[in-house]
Parts: sequence; C-alpha cells; structure tokens
Amino acid sequence: MKYDINPNTPLRKARLALGLTTEEAGQYVRVTRKTWEAWEAKEAAGEQVPIRALELFHSKLEGLAASWRGERAAGERGELVVVVHFDPLLGGDRLADVVSSENYLGNDPAEPGFYIIKSLAVRRSGEPYVHRTRYEGARNAGVLKFCKQHKSVAE
Repeated sequence: MKYDINPNTPLRKARLALGLTTEEAGQYVRVTRKTWEAWEAKEAAGEQVPIRALELFHSKLEGLAASWRGERAAGERGELVVVVHFDPLLGGDRLADVVSSENYLGNDPAEPGFYIIKSLAVRRSGEPYVHRTRYEGARNAGVLKFCKQHKSVAE
C-alpha cells in the first residue's frame, strides 16, 4: 500500500497504511496502546492530539515507509536500529527499543560490556523527553555500529 508521508494524515490512516497495531504505533512514540487509541479517538472526534507526538510519529514513519519502499540505503537519514535484551523466560532475545537516526541522541558506556542508547521521545502529555535504554554490547553489535555511523540529532 502506498503511504505518502504527510503530517496532516490522520493517525489511524497512517498506522493502518503501514500495517501497524495500536501497540506498535504507540511504541514508536513511547506511549501505551491505550494512550494511542485515545489519541485516535480524539482525532476522529475533531480534538487536538499532542502536536509533538504527531511530529515524532510522522518523522519515524517517514524513515520506516521510505525504507520499505526501498528509497533509502543503509546509513542514510531515517535508518532504524533494533535494541534487544536477553529474556531468560523466553530463552532468547526480546525487543527492548527501536531507535531511528532521526531521533538518535547518543550512546554512553555504562558498566563494562553495557551501554545506554539515548533517543528523543514524547510523553503522554505531549512533552518531549530523552528516552534511555540500557543494553548489552555483545548482543547488539548492530546497535554499536549504528551509533558509530550516526551523529546525534542534537549536534
């Protein structure tokens, strides 16, 4: 399905065009499924959704949609990286975070072998904040490579 990125595109239409669930869409802007569904309902009723959340979501969708359409090569603006954690209950890795080059703020060392990746996010209230995810470098070689290849959007 063709998805033309447009900040005026309703949230539900944008989400469905990319085949995202409400939970997945919420994860892109660091809110719960319920918050996302409330935003869609507000928007459908003609009420205002937090503008910062809309901007961040459409910014992330821009990169995702362009990547799916094959319009962007690796390393170009809009690249996404997936951060994983080992989950002993699953006996394997689970998704911990998804960071885009468009909201990447930096990567700091933590204790030996661990790092903290930082990205811009939006609270339920619509206020932006810095989201931090601690991860193990050995399980996330692609994340370390991503961090070396990209500059912080704050620079």
